Amino acid sequence: MKKFLLSLAVLALSVSAVNAQKPFASDFSGEIVKNPSSAVLTLDKSKKTSTSPKKIALESNERLMGFYTGDEYDGGLQGLGLTSYPGTYTVGTILPTEITSKYAGGQITKIRFGLCASVGASAVYVCAVDMTQGIIYAASSTEEVSSTVVGWNDVTLTTPVTIEENTSYMLAFDYTQTSSNYPIATDYGLTEANTYGFMMYGAFGSTSEESWYTMGTSYGNVSIQAVVQKDDYPDYDIILSDMSFDNSRIAPATELSYSFNASLLSGTSVPESYTVGIYVDDVKVSTLSTPATLSTTSATSISGTLPTTSYGYGRHTVKAVVETINGEAPDASTVEDDETSAAFTIYATEGLEHTKSVVEHFTSQYCTYCPLGIDVLNALMDLRDDVAWVSLHGQGSYEDAYSIDDAYYITAFSISGYPSANFNRYYYPDLSDGDLACVVSYSSSYTTQAAQMFSQLIDLSNEMPAYTTVDVESTIDGNTATIKVSGEALDVFKQIIGEDATLTVYLTENGLVGRQYNQGSWVSSYNHDHVLRAVVSEPLGDVLGWNGNSWENDYTVTLDSSWDTSNMEVVAFVGRPINYSSSTGFTSDVDDVYVNQANSVPLGSNTTGIDEVNADGTENATEVARYTVDGRQISQPVKGLNIVKMSNGKVMKVVVK
Repeated sequence: MKKFLLSLAVLALSVSAVNAQKPFASDFSGEIVKNPSSAVLTLDKSKKTSTSPKKIALESNERLMGFYTGDEYDGGLQGLGLTSYPGTYTVGTILPTEITSKYAGGQITKIRFGLCASVGASAVYVCAVDMTQGIIYAASSTEEVSSTVVGWNDVTLTTPVTIEENTSYMLAFDYTQTSSNYPIATDYGLTEANTYGFMMYGAFGSTSEESWYTMGTSYGNVSIQAVVQKDDYPDYDIILSDMSFDNSRIAPATELSYSFNASLLSGTSVPESYTVGIYVDDVKVSTLSTPATLSTTSATSISGTLPTTSYGYGRHTVKAVVETINGEAPDASTVEDDETSAAFTIYATEGLEHTKSVVEHFTSQYCTYCPLGIDVLNALMDLRDDVAWVSLHGQGSYEDAYSIDDAYYITAFSISGYPSANFNRYYYPDLSDGDLACVVSYSSSYTTQAAQMFSQLIDLSNEMPAYTTVDVESTIDGNTATIKVSGEALDVFKQIIGEDATLTVYLTENGLVGRQYNQGSWVSSYNHDHVLRAVVSEPLGDVLGWNGNSWENDYTVTLDSSWDTSNMEVVAFVGRPINYSSSTGFTSDVDDVYVNQANSVPLGSNTTGIDEVNADGTENATEVARYTVDGRQISQPVKGLNIVKMSNGKVMKVVVK
């Protein structure tokens, strides 16, 4: 199954993947990053240049600082260019404090940027950045560049910049874009792409606002580095990062496969030996002795497996820690990035069927390839009858008629471009370019295959059973809707999904006719379905109103007079929380926000996630599990309300007298 998914993932990138911009807002921590759709930018790729970048000779007190701290690229450089938008732009990358902290107290003395084609004159900039406020400050240092070359361009700063503690920095350079040049080089494939690793400043099209935009994660980070002078660099410094699993949700007694990256701070020496301790829930389980030879130019992947038979249901954390280098403890000044960790979940294989699967679809009237994504999702609906589809329209320099502010939060967390979609908020990295959402635009000749692929992805996301029902009741009185969402959870729900699980409730509307940009031309009367009209809950969900193992959340919604309530649905789903605050931004892991149970019903109707029958009801299917109303599994009927799971997948409420 994975091979099929991966093959189509590659096809999506080569056929019709589209990457929108995100503006670096003046206050992105409080005013969530919005996704303008008026200038959907596709970076064109040139053939790889065979020119080898020149190496730089570092002094003993110099190191390279950046996302990529090597000197060479295997196979040359891949050129990128905005050939549809000729003009002068500034390209840059924001280095977060996780990178700059190693160099605090040192001085940035040079900037070096990679090019795949000469752009003539240029200039480089170093700017301090306050990531919590979303502020890029005026340049601390600027240097004019009279000419440029293919490969690395090394620029000495007349005014060096001292790196302050707890400060992020932008490194940037100017370039001139023509209709036929592909000058921008990135570290694509060499390092993990960062949300702010590829940024551009400019106005893209006659109506686009001049601003900083991030180009998403699909292309990698801009090839730009700083040379930092500092007198107290350690001889050896091993950096661990990117702990991950083949599957972060596993059944009991399943062997867990893990991997992480080990790299060296640029300029430090390769150690003869080192050890890495592996911990589960802070208890050491193994020691890796020099598991791989480290490189001074690129990260080294280290992998292993762990038995999980001794761990119970719920979340567990695996941590890798550098413990010795050449037989000695690491230098105390270097240990900040000497460990990496990630969480996995062990789930119970017995549970409830999934009533619906929620698809959060990110689209825009001004996205030229979005209709291709809609075709794929319509084909998915033809394959399955359990999909609750919600279309969240993005906002930009042009006014999308169906955009709402409350959609920005989940949009900002999920995507780097349109059209894309979350499938039960299940993270599948082979399809997502590092985002939670997957690209859904495919050439029309691959619509059916893409729909089949996403149907398989939904099946993968549902391998973990549901542990609660989601029942929806709603009434309409004039312009007011009253909605009650409730459920009965099994005992294991709080162990596995967590007592902090959240409920998200959407109102959607079908049959909206408006214009849509479609592969280069406007369609004046395009049918927009499943359009998000209101987020009834908080934008990132509400905590469940627990009463034992039962829960209930009640809402009152004022309906807009322009909405046709006969074409509206309530979509409700329960899952892991997405955590956000104005001071820290998003803190949830992308693979820990999955949906466990969902339901959708027409507005004004009542539907539950399980069937009501009496004790005398009989079916050809056989009983496979029975629970009390408070979620305890029982071996025989008990007086009162029982929840019964049948062999045909049906879940019933049974009253035993």
